[in-house]
Parts: sequence; structure tokens; C-alpha cells
Amino acid sequence: MRHGKSDWASASISDFDRPLNSRGIHDVKRMGNYIIKNNLVPDLLISSPAFRAISTTRLVSENFLKANKKFQEIQTCKDFYSMGFNEYVERIRQVDDSIETVMIVGHNPKLEDLVDYLISENSITSESIVMKTATIVVASFQDSWSTLDRQILNLENYVTPKKLEVK
Repeated sequence: MRHGKSDWASASISDFDRPLNSRGIHDVKRMGNYIIKNNLVPDLLISSPAFRAISTTRLVSENFLKANKKFQEIQTCKDFYSMGFNEYVERIRQVDDSIETVMIVGHNPKLEDLVDYLISENSITSESIVMKTATIVVASFQDSWSTLDRQILNLENYVTPKKLEVK
């Protein structure tokens, strides 16, 4: 998941410390409800430490424990803010195999690069995946997290806040 829409109202706030704007908060809460209604609640959530990503993580996961007793925790990974998509891959490879599902909250262009790298070309739809704010990509694979590699994931779903408005 990409973080929700951030607030650019104050030029004095650093990029790292930018909060979500009202639309971002609204969209993230809707996506959290979508995740719960569709039984997509992860066992583990790993987030960038940037304020807008942590805010997204907290808002989207407000009711996760009620929906999935296996939901364990929220972790932050400093590399998700400052480094490239390779750090996302390396962090995911470190997940213990007792964890079945992982949710990542991060930033573009790294998330689009991650999706391009991990999703099998055989499962890509005619629609290109653009990670606009609050977008969720759901993908699966059957192996150990440590084996995560190029084009190993199967695309299951791709949801944007705008797509939810259409339904």
C-alpha cells in the first residue's frame, strides 16, 4: 500500500514529517474497511517511518486485530523511506515463515518499482499498475519469504480509492 495523500500546505515541514491531508485520511480509512471486508488483513504490517506512512499504517490498521486474531504487530523500517526498492525486497525476505501475510506501507517510485520487479508478467492485466496514494496491490506466492525474487508473485487484486467510488 502506498501512503495516503499528504498535506503540502506548509513549506516549513520537511518531506519526512509531512502529515496526511483530509482526503488522505478519508481514503486510507476507506481502504482499511475494504481490506477488512475482503479478508485481506495481514499478519504483519511493515511501514516506512515517515509521518504520512506511519499515519496511514495506524489509520488503515485501526480494526485489524478485531478482524484477524493473527495480526501481530506494526514494524517500521527506516530503509523504506530513504533507500530503493531493493531494501523493500531484502526486508520482506527476512520475514519469519510463521507469518503468512505481510502488508507494506511505503512510497513511490519505490513501490511501483517493487511491483514491477515482483509481479509475474503472466498475471499482469491490461491495466498498468500505478501506485497512486492509498493504492493497494494484493499478490501471492507459495514459497518461503526468503525466496522472494523477480516475477515470483501472482497479482490477485489492484485497488485504488477511486475504484471504490465506482462500486
